[in-house]
Amino acid sequence: MKICLTNRVDKQIIMVNKMLNLLNLPESILHKPLYDRKKITSRIVHLGFGAFHRGHQALLTDRLLNKGNCDWGICEVNIVGGEELINEIRKQDHLYTVLEKGATSKEAFIIGSVKESLLTLTDGIDVILEKMADPVVEIVSLTVTEKGYCMFPGGAESRVRFE
Repeated sequence: MKICLTNRVDKQIIMVNKMLNLLNLPESILHKPLYDRKKITSRIVHLGFGAFHRGHQALLTDRLLNKGNCDWGICEVNIVGGEELINEIRKQDHLYTVLEKGATSKEAFIIGSVKESLLTLTDGIDVILEKMADPVVEIVSLTVTEKGYCMFPGGAESRVRFE
């Protein structure tokens, strides 16, 4: 099974899911949060709300929540950039769609494990640091994908990306 999360698909899904919330989901949507989202707590703070995280850690957290006996939600943090994505997901109650593509089928999953989101630009670094230090937070995670690496002219590798 392949998870389809290209930037093009992300943009289309965000556009399709404008104003998405659990109250207006059609009954035909089979894969949606079965838990009370008001009862989840942001026990994970994730730095960098990218496609890899949305299609893996947040997806699997959602599946654990659907199994019950769990209240672990995620606070998404974008320190640099990502304002458009965070602003759009806030409009849809932090719900988004993951599309799993198999050889002969496609299944859409509404993911509800994201409880809240923070942006350095609008919320400030102090609020983010307070969230990371909150006693209910058990995990602070981040994802470093190929976008986190770059090369200097001549081939020397940089660990920090300056734009």
